[in-house]
Amino acid sequence: MNQETLLLLCRQLAHWAEAAIHQGRLPFRKVEVFPEILTPGGPLSPPLVFWINRDSFMAGGFILFPPKEADQALDAGIHGAHALGLRHFVAWAPRELVIWEIRQQAVFRFKTIPLSASGTGSAEGFQETLHRVLEELKLLSVVGAVPPEQLSSHYLANLSLATLQASAPFLAEACQVRQGEQHRAPSLSPAAMADSKGTLTLCRLIALVLQDRLPPTVQPEGLERAMHFALDTLPEDLRFTLGATEEEIALPTESAVRFHHLFRRLSQLRLDTVPERGAEALQLLLSHQGSLLGGAMPPETDGSAATPVLTLNSTHPFSQRDSLIEVAPAAILAYTALLRFLADLPPALAFAGDIFSLGTVDLPARIYGTLGANRIPSSGERKTLTAHLRRSWPSRRFVLPPGTPLWGYEFLYLLGLAAEGCRIDLHTPDWLCADFRTPLLEVLDEQFTLAILARRPEGGLHIRLGKTPPGEALTLLNGSSETRTLPCHAVRGSHPAIYPLTLDLPTEILTLINEGDLGIPSAATWPTPWEREVFLFSRSSLGRMLWQIVSGGQPLPRRALLRENALQQGLPLPATETLKNLRLLSWADGDPLPTTAVLDAELALWLGTDPLLKPLPPQAVKSAPLPPPPSGPANSRDLAEELIRDIFVDGLPRFPEQYLYDHYRPRLQEFTIAGPLVIGDEFFERLTLYDPQGTAVEVEGRETARALVLASCDGRTHIALPCDRQLTEEILERYLTDLRNLHRVLVQQTHRRIAEPRAANAMVERVWASLPIPRWDLVAP
Repeated sequence: MNQETLLLLCRQLAHWAEAAIHQGRLPFRKVEVFPEILTPGGPLSPPLVFWINRDSFMAGGFILFPPKEADQALDAGIHGAHALGLRHFVAWAPRELVIWEIRQQAVFRFKTIPLSASGTGSAEGFQETLHRVLEELKLLSVVGAVPPEQLSSHYLANLSLATLQASAPFLAEACQVRQGEQHRAPSLSPAAMADSKGTLTLCRLIALVLQDRLPPTVQPEGLERAMHFALDTLPEDLRFTLGATEEEIALPTESAVRFHHLFRRLSQLRLDTVPERGAEALQLLLSHQGSLLGGAMPPETDGSAATPVLTLNSTHPFSQRDSLIEVAPAAILAYTALLRFLADLPPALAFAGDIFSLGTVDLPARIYGTLGANRIPSSGERKTLTAHLRRSWPSRRFVLPPGTPLWGYEFLYLLGLAAEGCRIDLHTPDWLCADFRTPLLEVLDEQFTLAILARRPEGGLHIRLGKTPPGEALTLLNGSSETRTLPCHAVRGSHPAIYPLTLDLPTEILTLINEGDLGIPSAATWPTPWEREVFLFSRSSLGRMLWQIVSGGQPLPRRALLRENALQQGLPLPATETLKNLRLLSWADGDPLPTTAVLDAELALWLGTDPLLKPLPPQAVKSAPLPPPPSGPANSRDLAEELIRDIFVDGLPRFPEQYLYDHYRPRLQEFTIAGPLVIGDEFFERLTLYDPQGTAVEVEGRETARALVLASCDGRTHIALPCDRQLTEEILERYLTDLRNLHRVLVQQTHRRIAEPRAANAMVERVWASLPIPRWDLVAP
């Protein structure tokens, strides 16, 4: 049975099972098809899971469909039962259905149902077999329940993940609305902010349950407030790491209900009685969520015992008692701080969400972790980042290209922060062809020993450095297909292109460079008389391969830009004699280029290379991908009309008459105007307003003038305001409050419908401007 057929079968079985459940004779309440769970054998998606209570992660049983024999499902069944808190599972094989039971670390056949005589070749037969399974599981789900103290750490991790997943949509919506209300570019997407908020809430809750610090009577609406108060009773290191930040959103009501349910469930399971299970569950969660939260598994270190140690975005908790400085997103820090606390390890000497926020710390003797913040800083941020670089490099001034990503600044800052003799192991994106590689390599050549530079199978680079003079040390260059060893001094001062060329070139082509048949030109050695031949060489298979390597996969430059780009990227060129021989090819500007095969054959005569060069495997990091198109409505006019219908369902406020209903016959003064007014001159308390025709209207008091301006925005020609200035000020404030509340709701509803902040803000402006109400700049506080 292929996967598509299995999916259709499971959906049909789930439909029948739900119909049976609705009859009320079974303990199950929900059937789920292929939910993903964490198990000791890795992620697993059981085809059918029968839930007694999905929110509490209480399963009554699950079914696997082995391809031939029921025994083939044993490993997956044992792992799934372990993760779901069960002692049984069902293997539905082609010829038999077996209900397996787990007792005392062994697996037994609890019941076997032959299928040859049950007529499973028909829909009625499948339905009958399913009903028999449900009846069997009905009893097993009760008598075979695993006691709370025996539930595994995988069960606790899955229970926590279920809460995070159920809360995520409400958190993402709240974060999206928050970003819509702010007037600055967010550093994180709404989804990333939601993941961080959910994880921080989970870590706080687990810490407080483990320490028994939350009152059992707390209700969902008061859960977050109670958690914040209870955090003050935790040890100092946990209190600071788990504390709330000013930018953090409040927990939405729907999410609070789900975390409150988790609190009740963890209390039932007496998590505090076996804290080791909680620690193991936290480690599972960190490993599963790490990359989602901005973390990564760190590189292997060289085993140095020097301290202090600085870790970067590491999802592998530091398990030694050495002095630790930790830099990672807030959610990662929450996990690692809680794990260190449960392991009775000392807290970190210092921690921060980014390397520039560490403040004054002891210079690290070891640094390891991952850099990967690819966001391009704005011009204002670049000035701040350059100032940060001066702190770690007081005697140098770096001028980095505008396209330098954030992690490039972090890398340089770390190199300056490292103590003399520091050992550094980092995973980074591929920077060997980036514009900012030159100042980075200058620093490495002068003050560091490059021990390892390796391409990682998953993309990016592993770099190992020592902050010591290079001397005669060797550098290990581990490329995509070969590993080479070079003395450090052999590449020091060379063109930066020598690194990607040494990493990626086949040996026979690299030999041409080492023997001088190919060379990286400088401005002084550029073969100006032979630029036609250089262009032809760049269109050969060898030229294309070399350009792919030195440019990081960028398109070949056109002829007019070839010299500039080749010098910048370090494109190796044949020696002058070979270029002279290419002149024999009959080709002139404007003619069709010779075929690649013709160019390859000509070069093979002089370079001795195989013209049928195999293309290189694609590198993991190439030119930056185009941003995804903004998500938004297919028809903005329809959306605008929908927003107006939903938000202004009660109509627009009428000022001032609507606000005078609560006052019995106040004395009014009338004004006749010819359109919207603007405030002109002011002399003490006397103000002059002008209509579009230039007619002046004099009034007394700024509140009266502002009330007239707002009331005139709908185009009326007669306005009556109270003579009592205090009453005018009162109704004016009520009107402004109503308008601001309407605008706030408009912002929220628009950002819920449009994910891209700029598009959402443009829609808000469009809708507001289309209504007969004052402009937002006249209303904004």
